[in-house]
Amino acid sequence: MRFTSRTLLILVISMTIWTTGTASRAADATADEASVAATEAAINKAIEQKDLAALDRLRADDYTFVNPYGQQQTKADRLRLLQSGELKVEAISYDQIATRIYGDTAVVVARSTVHGSRVQDDISSQRRVTSVFVRRNGHWQVVAQQSTIIVSKR
Repeated sequence: MRFTSRTLLILVISMTIWTTGTASRAADATADEASVAATEAAINKAIEQKDLAALDRLRADDYTFVNPYGQQQTKADRLRLLQSGELKVEAISYDQIATRIYGDTAVVVARSTVHGSRVQDDISSQRRVTSVFVRRNGHWQVVAQQSTIIVSKR
């Protein structure tokens, strides 16, 4: 196959545009992952500090949480549990974090370590948590979470 100067020039320009676009999308995904991680950290801090105003802002109005016992709770339910003192979380941390960005949606799967109580029961445990975030008006909000207690292998 014979290439002319013009054909080679078009090929080089096309490859440059494609490579630049790919690099730009990768940089955007990395920035989005960092922004989602910051939102997740802000949620955990707000839970520890019982900052209901921050939680109200960081959780979408249609937020749904499925707790480790399979009970579905709304945003209002979760805020009420913290406000009443029925749920007390002294510390919550995440590791083994995997984030996937799909445009204005992000899915995060992580291991959480929770130290706290609900009424008189100790709820301290390690859990596998799946969180779904949506970017609205330039800000990430969590719209759904599901938490499963990790049991040791037998």
